[in-house]
Amino acid sequence: IKYSNKNFTTDNHSIDNYLEVQLNKEGTESGKVYIDCNTFGIVRIERDALRNEAYNYPKNNNFLLPKRNFYVEFVNGKLVVDFNYFRNKLVVQNVYYNYTISYFRSGIGGSAVYTISNFFELENTNTSKTIDAYFIDKFVPNPLFYNKGKLYPVLQDSTTYTNYFFKDAIK
Repeated sequence: IKYSNKNFTTDNHSIDNYLEVQLNKEGTESGKVYIDCNTFGIVRIERDALRNEAYNYPKNNNFLLPKRNFYVEFVNGKLVVDFNYFRNKLVVQNVYYNYTISYFRSGIGGSAVYTISNFFELENTNTSKTIDAYFIDKFVPNPLFYNKGKLYPVLQDSTTYTNYFFKDAIK
């Protein structure tokens, strides 16, 4: 399925309050969604976002604070997500995302002083229904997880909490 959106983009290029400050109209986007014709599952998503050259930033909210010596503008972004089947369920296989922004010196106009691209890659090389014991304490110190109104400690043997954590997930 091909799609095109000339009114806004969902590429927030790491801005936390992107929608609150109304930056979603700074770009346009187009892309493709690939669907497995047998299962109707989404197996790939591609999205390209481009700067809307006619967009004016509301309230000049693209200045770098506190000194406002520079202002920043979105250039483009690309997202590709692939899914694969694992035990008859689609799981994320890889995510590739990049975006580019340009910095301009305030009051001068003209060409960009700096252009920065950010790249993010995630590749799933080992799909399983439990967390390997090596990774248990790597994300959050003293991890707990919440299920059905209770907090459970993450145990060293991840297979013992499979019934809580993955009850409705991959079986």
